[in-house]
Amino acid sequence: MKKFAILGLVLAGSMLFAAGCGGGSSSSSKTVQLRMVNANPYVVPSSYDFLVAGTSFTTGLPFGSSSAYATVASGTSTIEVRNNGVPNDVISQSVTLTGGDNYSFVAVGTSSQTPSGVLLTDNNTVPTSGNVAVRVINACDAVGPMDVYINPAGTNLFSVTANVSNLAFGAGSGYQSIAAGSIEIRLQAPGDKSATGNRLDFTSTLAAGGVITVVASDVVAGFSPCTYQQLTDLTT
Repeated sequence: MKKFAILGLVLAGSMLFAAGCGGGSSSSSKTVQLRMVNANPYVVPSSYDFLVAGTSFTTGLPFGSSSAYATVASGTSTIEVRNNGVPNDVISQSVTLTGGDNYSFVAVGTSSQTPSGVLLTDNNTVPTSGNVAVRVINACDAVGPMDVYINPAGTNLFSVTANVSNLAFGAGSGYQSIAAGSIEIRLQAPGDKSATGNRLDFTSTLAAGGVITVVASDVVAGFSPCTYQQLTDLTT
């Protein structure tokens, strides 16, 4: 009987040790989800290579596109951006990545300045019932700051106020909650709701529970001041 009692104590101790080990830092606290976005229409020869901590993340990413999310280590790291196939950095930026979070690194540029990077924390939380969450990033340098309107499609601008006013180049609007369905996203010159003040106007149909980011960028050649790409941050 003593042998069985001793064996029982040993097994119980082993189970407690295993439980104690399981209560430590989870793998999610040591990693993040990261994606790259090329929002610079002036990139030559038209695409970028991205590296994280000296290791290739994605190559040949063209303007107006993004990579998929991938897992990288949390903490302080360096993101490098290079013209496709060229060994020299056009962007080298130190970033701090908090474990368990999702991030977008957006390469932006102007016709006259050195490209730069914008790191944004993405929303990986499901919106409240029946709603979607929409964020706008202003990478459209040609027109400067803009007012952001996110409304049900067909809403008269003169009947609503801007969700975000004077959104600067390189800035994000923060996530705006709106009822799911057909949603119209308009970027206007600050304080100008007229047709002449319009910089971008498009409609997107979004299912409840979704989270998206819209990146507005310069149009190098064309009639519209801005173009855009729509990124999926979270789907249900």
